[in-house]
Amino acid sequence: MNDVIENSARSRRIIQTICDLVHKPLSECRAVDLGCAHGQFAMELARRGAKTLGIEGRQSWVDHANKWKVDLHLNNVDFALDDIRNLSKGKYGTFDIVICAGLLYHLDQPDVFELLATIYDVCTDIAIIETHVSLRQDVSVAWKGHTYWGCNYREHLPGTREAEKIANVGASLDNDNAFWLTLPSLLNALRHVGFSYVAQGRVPLDNIRLNGDFKLHPDIVGLVAVKGKPIGDFLGLTPGQEIEDWPEDPEKYYWKRPGMP
Repeated sequence: MNDVIENSARSRRIIQTICDLVHKPLSECRAVDLGCAHGQFAMELARRGAKTLGIEGRQSWVDHANKWKVDLHLNNVDFALDDIRNLSKGKYGTFDIVICAGLLYHLDQPDVFELLATIYDVCTDIAIIETHVSLRQDVSVAWKGHTYWGCNYREHLPGTREAEKIANVGASLDNDNAFWLTLPSLLNALRHVGFSYVAQGRVPLDNIRLNGDFKLHPDIVGLVAVKGKPIGDFLGLTPGQEIEDWPEDPEKYYWKRPGMP
């Protein structure tokens, strides 16, 4: 199965983050891996005792995952053939751990926002979000009273047939375009849907091996979002005072000491 094993640094960081931050033993957790492909994250957590579900929209990946599951003799992981846009609490229940890795940037708006809201709804503890983000503020999008920035990204050429889209495993299931949020807009969207705390994972190092070398990618981020209870009773705060959003150009707000470049 070495042909389907993900980049080890990426996998190690995601699983390490979950093991360190989930608020109860993995043996007591239920986890879901959205757009799970061959199901590595679902099976890594199942190997560690969690009851896991992988949801994947391509039959070929589901078949691959089920074969791997049999080879590893795992009976606490299942795989469902479904579009992740069908995710709901009524259909799949709730999960202590939600993994959305390598998926969000394949969705167009408003689906990208709707999925974030659904992830919050089905999550009871932590969500792992790994995605490409836009390094440009080309397009603004309004959703539920907020404005978000990002860029459009071509997933399929116009006129691409459905079978060709399914065969292209590195792209969306059906939408021709995707909307990539900027990092500030993604952080704001996660808070707006309800997550009380969002942090970026930097250790263990996340990287991708290209031509034998490790390369860092500034447009890829790994985040952990916590479904906690927002605190609103700090000394000095006006009752009902709103938390500020991340600015789209955070560098212009940085204070530098005299003499610093």
